[in-house]
Amino acid sequence: MANENARINLPYGYEKHRFSVDAGYRIRPRTKLTLGYQYDQRQRDFQEVDKTREHTLRARVNATPLDTASGWVEVARGVRDGSGYIDNRPFLDSHTQALLDTLDEDERLENHPALRKFHLADRDRDAIRGRITLVPNDRLSFGLDGSYTRDDYEGTTLGLGENRIFSTTLDASYSTQQGVDAYVFLTHENLRYEQRGHSYNPLGLSSLTDPAQRWSAGTEDRVYTAGVGAKWSLLNDKLDLDVAYSFSTAETGIDVDAGSALEAEPLSDLNTRLHRVDIRLDYKLRDNLTTRLGYRYESLDTEDFARDGIDPDTIPSVLTLNGDSPDYRAHTVGVSLIYKF
Repeated sequence: MANENARINLPYGYEKHRFSVDAGYRIRPRTKLTLGYQYDQRQRDFQEVDKTREHTLRARVNATPLDTASGWVEVARGVRDGSGYIDNRPFLDSHTQALLDTLDEDERLENHPALRKFHLADRDRDAIRGRITLVPNDRLSFGLDGSYTRDDYEGTTLGLGENRIFSTTLDASYSTQQGVDAYVFLTHENLRYEQRGHSYNPLGLSSLTDPAQRWSAGTEDRVYTAGVGAKWSLLNDKLDLDVAYSFSTAETGIDVDAGSALEAEPLSDLNTRLHRVDIRLDYKLRDNLTTRLGYRYESLDTEDFARDGIDPDTIPSVLTLNGDSPDYRAHTVGVSLIYKF
């Protein structure tokens, strides 16, 4: 049991509590203010943090200034803290005492002591989101919504330090007298992450404090998605036909800054393209019984420098699975029977 390969299989688990309360006040006949509070608590077993607590305050305003225009905006502030981060707790819990007795204190670790897992680390979150809807007439509508979230892991020395996520969508819908409902939308997303790390190798660069072994990486995802769809009601609303098409393209750029003891080369961008077609035919057999025939086609193309052209023996001292970036063409057909009680 003093062998380094002797490990204890830990029964991971958690207990979650959530409490929330909201209060609304109508400032004017068409304007309403809502204030809210939410508390989240998680008790974890055999992880670096026993308990995390998060308090979130939010405020929302809904307004309909005109018969043809409405909107809302919401801001939120969340603060999460933990009961104390013990970086090597999984190592201590998963090894036998016989093995631990053979190790010095500074050898009882698997990760850098300053590393923090982002879902356990202390975090401040600021968020804002909203939507504007314009309805010129009974058949036509336009919408614009957006959101911005910033997470700050100020107490994290190594790990995820900050992320910012921005998203906006422009959409429009139109209904015809012939029972056709059509829509179109365009979405842009921008995601940025700031990561900090330390290169540590007991066989080579063994220092845990040398600033020359520190590195940082900034990742930015730029995603564009467009879609169009329509729904037809036929045979006196007994038959519904839904057709939708969407296209998404994403580009990921990674900038790395390494200390003087490390070597870093520029990384190529990652690219992803996805086409999707959905066709659904619903036939109402009775008021509470519907049969559905569905078809979906997907086409995915990706380019990933970390996988393309990497053979099992490309990286010294590492055996890889020799898998290229996923590219596929998929056809899916499904039949359903829907019964409403």
